[in-house]
Amino acid sequence: MSFKAKLKVAGKERNILSVDFGMLQETDPTGRPSSVTRGGKIHIVVEGTGETDLFEWMTNSFERKDGSIVFYKRDSDATLKELKFKEAY
Repeated sequence: MSFKAKLKVAGKERNILSVDFGMLQETDPTGRPSSVTRGGKIHIVVEGTGETDLFEWMTNSFERKDGSIVFYKRDSDATLKELKFKEAY
């Protein structure tokens, strides 16, 4: 299935060219989940806009932001899934 994705942070939307993410969850010796799912890392490549706010956020070790990545079905422009994040560095 083909889809497109947009990054929404600080009231701005950016087109995502590539995205990869992973979450963490501990398991017991039998492989069953033994903890709640916790945050992981999100790797994205966004379309260039000439703005520097993402770079400034990325290089500031104290600034945290909330946002989301919205995946859309390309053929109908309907929302397929939304990945929300809070207090991300």
